Amino acid sequence: MDTVKDYRYFRKSGSQEDPVTRTALRNEPFCEEKQGQFILCIQCVCRITSIDHIIAINGAHRHSFTNPAGYFYEIACFSSAVGCAIARMSTFEYTLFKGYCWRLVFCSTCSLHLGWFYQSNKDHFFGLVRNRLIDDSVYH
Repeated sequence: MDTVKDYRYFRKSGSQEDPVTRTALRNEPFCEEKQGQFILCIQCVCRITSIDHIIAINGAHRHSFTNPAGYFYEIACFSSAVGCAIARMSTFEYTLFKGYCWRLVFCSTCSLHLGWFYQSNKDHFFGLVRNRLIDDSVYH
């Protein structure tokens, strides 16, 4: 059974927060008025990002692909993911987005592989695997 919510209702946001605000949001306790705003790791329920960080890359928020090893992924794009740890090594090999190198990203709490961090000379974003995320409304 797929426990991931349909992210079609998520909105694109151009808002930027400073690191202090992001840290405060990450550590803020859940409450009714914030229900459904945070996106969590499916394994440990750590806060990974929020709907405020949803962005479109190449005209879409969601992208599907099969990697060279034959694994199928559907990812969602985010401008920030404070709950992710980013691997050190980057590569352009088999990149999904032309002009972007990528690095693996993991949940900073439980180390579950959550997706990729994409970076170009001009910008960066997170491509997070949708079936490894849930939104916080399932806990309210």
